[in-house]
Amino acid sequence: MHTNDGGSRWELHAESQKHSLVDVYFIDEKQGWAAGNQGKIINTKNGGKSWQTFTVKPKTCVINRLHFTDRKFGWAVGKNGKAFQTTDGGESWNLVDLKTLVSLYGVYFINKDMGWVVGMQGTVLFSNNGGKQWKKLRVPVQHSGFFDIYFINDKTGWVVGDRGYILRTDSVPKKVILRK
Repeated sequence: MHTNDGGSRWELHAESQKHSLVDVYFIDEKQGWAAGNQGKIINTKNGGKSWQTFTVKPKTCVINRLHFTDRKFGWAVGKNGKAFQTTDGGESWNLVDLKTLVSLYGVYFINKDMGWVVGMQGTVLFSNNGGKQWKKLRVPVQHSGFFDIYFINDKTGWVVGDRGYILRTDSVPKKVILRK
């Protein structure tokens, strides 16, 4: 559904009735994506007048959250530690190994290089190299589920989770070092 009048009236789209969708993200008034069950990610380039459907593999994957930094570069995260990256506006999605099996519920990149992912069991992951490597960050709450993350600039960010937890950070790790 979409609205052009602040929510007084809503228009239902046929494409939305084909899929069970749980998140939507628009980069501007024309281009947006929605995602949900069965690995479905749909994309519009004309403000929702038409939608194109893509399926990530495994197609049994549930996508919980989408985030884009521009029209081309984006991320999707979901159940069982699944994460996907696109560099072509969602025409193709690559599975990225975050080395976790917990369900992921939030993703936020402030640019193409620096981003965070949050999920169950106190999971907060950080990358400063476009998702090539990830570091699990220590947070004061380890046994809580985190459901969303948002940064207002390159240092100040917020995480929210169950039990009413709200976490704030004013610092960013300097490097992600992959240790074997």
